[in-house]
Amino acid sequence: MQGTNVSYRSNTITHEEILAAGQAPAPRLELLRIAAAIVDGIPARRFSLNVVRERKAGRPGTYKPRSMDASCGSVCCGIGWLTLHPSFQALGLGWDAEESVVTWNDRWQSFPEAGSKLFGITWDEAHRLFRELTYQEQEGPESADMHKRIFRKRVVEFLQRHEQVAT
Repeated sequence: MQGTNVSYRSNTITHEEILAAGQAPAPRLELLRIAAAIVDGIPARRFSLNVVRERKAGRPGTYKPRSMDASCGSVCCGIGWLTLHPSFQALGLGWDAEESVVTWNDRWQSFPEAGSKLFGITWDEAHRLFRELTYQEQEGPESADMHKRIFRKRVVEFLQRHEQVAT
């Protein structure tokens, strides 16, 4: 893995591969690679580090988070998109539409807590991976793909640190 590319060994990731990666001992780096590859496939205009899950619908400017699915023009962060993925739902990640909050095994969680449990990493590590865009990370004027590039960079740096520790 070089630069800020997150790649996975195949273009097709099966439900079984995701479930197996989700059962691995912590930290679940393979599951994080799969999650990053899934997010990589999300159009840049539909990805934001600053929004867990959002849907614009109805009149311009109206916000309706309770009625959301992947086909409605949603904007989500990494954890937000994973709450929509059936395989990650099978691992315990979810979304309470009534309260607009991330869940883990049907219990309300902060996004770092859910990420920590999903990937078998610390709360601080999950927060650094999935947090909103920070001022220090902004690379000049905001571009269409800036949020995705920064998320990719976070994941690559995290994986590199953990793989160096493991060797």
